[in-house]
Amino acid sequence: MYDNEDITLTPDASAEHPVIEVDHVSMVFNMASERIQSLKEYFIKIIKRELMFKEFVALDDVSLTVNQGDVFGLVGSNGSGKSTLLKIIAGVLEPSKGTCKVEGSIAPLIELGAGFDMELSARENIYLNGALLGYSRQFINDHFDSIVDFAEIRDFLDMPMKNYSSGMVARIAFAIATETIPDVLIVDEVLSVGDYMFQEKCEKRINALITDHHVTVLIVSHDGQLIERLCNKAAWIEKGHLRLLGDAATVCDAYKALGWHLGSEESERRVFQLLAAEPQESKTCKHMAYGSGDPAVTSLELLKAKEPDALLDRVVIAPADEPATCMVANSLCSRTDADLLLASEKRMPDELLELMERASWKEAIILGSDASFRKSIRSLIADASPCTELSEIDGDDPGMLSVNAHFFAEREPCDAAHDKVIIAYPECVPDMLLVMPFSYERKVPLFLATPNEPLQEDVLEAIRSCHPEEMLLLGGEDVFPEEMVRPLHEEPATLTRVCGNGVVDAAGIIYSWMDDNAFDVGGEREVFFASPWHADQALGIGPLLHQRGALMALQDSRDLDNVMGNVELLKRYEVRPVAFTFFGTNEQFHDADKRILRRAFRDEG
Repeated sequence: MYDNEDITLTPDASAEHPVIEVDHVSMVFNMASERIQSLKEYFIKIIKRELMFKEFVALDDVSLTVNQGDVFGLVGSNGSGKSTLLKIIAGVLEPSKGTCKVEGSIAPLIELGAGFDMELSARENIYLNGALLGYSRQFINDHFDSIVDFAEIRDFLDMPMKNYSSGMVARIAFAIATETIPDVLIVDEVLSVGDYMFQEKCEKRINALITDHHVTVLIVSHDGQLIERLCNKAAWIEKGHLRLLGDAATVCDAYKALGWHLGSEESERRVFQLLAAEPQESKTCKHMAYGSGDPAVTSLELLKAKEPDALLDRVVIAPADEPATCMVANSLCSRTDADLLLASEKRMPDELLELMERASWKEAIILGSDASFRKSIRSLIADASPCTELSEIDGDDPGMLSVNAHFFAEREPCDAAHDKVIIAYPECVPDMLLVMPFSYERKVPLFLATPNEPLQEDVLEAIRSCHPEEMLLLGGEDVFPEEMVRPLHEEPATLTRVCGNGVVDAAGIIYSWMDDNAFDVGGEREVFFASPWHADQALGIGPLLHQRGALMALQDSRDLDNVMGNVELLKRYEVRPVAFTFFGTNEQFHDADKRILRRAFRDEG
């Protein structure tokens, strides 16, 4: 973990008045290391000095200051020590080490409903719980109606609380605890209980305490948007350690980028430094994002973004739910100078019909093994663009589909040589995406083979017909064992196998191969990012990638080694990104991912 001095981002506090001061606080719990069956056995072990405990460090040397009027948020994963810290501040627990000073009265909303007797009525529990919170009977008498009205339980006041739902119990507890105006309000996940309307009502009351009465608030929530919306400062606590202390937006971004992520401490440290750095980002290195979770919709977005005169004379149409077919379609587009449209037989939005009418393609090539898909597209084109010439390419399997697409691109058996061919297996979409900048520029044929089966004779003959000088094989021996590809070794062409240890390593091998084959990977480029686990979002990017001269990268935002590996790889090849374009939803690429990359390349942009 990091020293607090290295991670604190607090502003100048010379004019601020501390209300809560947590000074080097640690909290250690003793847990029995064995199960004890009875009280008698417990005392015997004490006498014999055989009672063993394990220490659990809930908090380890945590220091922070909350000033008067702050709305201070705490974020962190379950079991990180947030609630323990709140209980120490509220006076419920005494720290094992360090001190905690609080100035003024505290209203702790830590465990809503604690202290209720479920056999008693709501009316009786309001007085009981109020007494536990330190309210006098007269105070409860004076505020009884207000509590009941806020909790909306007047019709059920004399009903035993054991018959209440958990949401109704939470309403009563919250109403009692916030009836007074404290100096400090401590809120622990109370906005995650109850129904939506109750959560909204709670948030409004907390906002009123903040704005109307300048109450200092300490709040814990797993809802990062809530912390950013309500808080001006925040702290991230993880495994008992203070990870980051600063403004709420910075802390929440870091937590989203690093919390629950995999990766080495070195990668975590570097990502952390990028997020904590001053936000002097490159003005030229912008980002865009495509992706709705539906590859067909993403494909439509890409085509609709084109100016009418930028659309080509022909289009290749492929089924969006067949990744291997889509990759063959990209290869076909590169060799026939065609736009690419991914469609779904089951979902054809009105925008697709409008696009057909606007594009006025002279030729449409329908690619796919599913006859019903081809029929649906034929019908759609007949209605929207009856003058468009139609062609169809099918195949019984991905291998035959790639062969038929190759010969269609040639329009007749090919005697001219293609200096390169690419051989892949249907599930190898991420690697096919990585090599796409090269394959589009050089119009390289793509052939698909079935893993761990003898190479189809039709596929082998199609490869031979290209008379290639080099064959690029995307796949290791686990999918393409040597006996399977032995016929390829018999050809005069060089066979280069690409098999990386992870997506960044594979990208490095492919970049190196492209560089060796006179494709300049470096320089000023746009970089396209796709998720290796959701590569379907990038199935339609080929024409746009080629048009913009972009480089392709794969990023798993959950893996910090992958994130920093991409940064190192792009810098190794002296890529100067002018823009980042992300193909995926906000779940795959959030704002912190984009900020990390922009800051990593702010000097190069």
